[in-house]
Amino acid sequence: MNQVMKPILGTLAAFVVMFGLAGIFNTFLIADLLRQNVNPVMLRTPQNRLLIGLGYLVLALLMTALYPRIARADHPVFLRGLLFGMIIGLLWMLPMSLVLHGVYNLPGMALLLDTAWALIEQGLGGVVIAVIYGRDTGK
Repeated sequence: MNQVMKPILGTLAAFVVMFGLAGIFNTFLIADLLRQNVNPVMLRTPQNRLLIGLGYLVLALLMTALYPRIARADHPVFLRGLLFGMIIGLLWMLPMSLVLHGVYNLPGMALLLDTAWALIEQGLGGVVIAVIYGRDTGK
């Protein structure tokens, strides 16, 4: 696969994985927690899925752009992608969760769940990017 296709496929594949996992998390896994703890007046009904998708597309694009510059080549491809994605998940979700927790009256458990889920979601997004890039990248 040439060097032009890897970033394109990496972005698209990571987007599909992370956006899909976010949908599962919010629609099924924590739906009751959200219903019980978030004032419905504060929620968009229906959600603006275009903006949500755009956010995940930007995240996938940034991850794909950063991966070849900072991923560690001394790890196997799967582990390299997982560690990279988990670091991105922490960098993205932990500060945002703290800010949202400061603004909205959410239970502390929501902060922990969002951050823990980001490790899974972005971790798997990183794995997808790593598999597409293969062994020929990383510092």
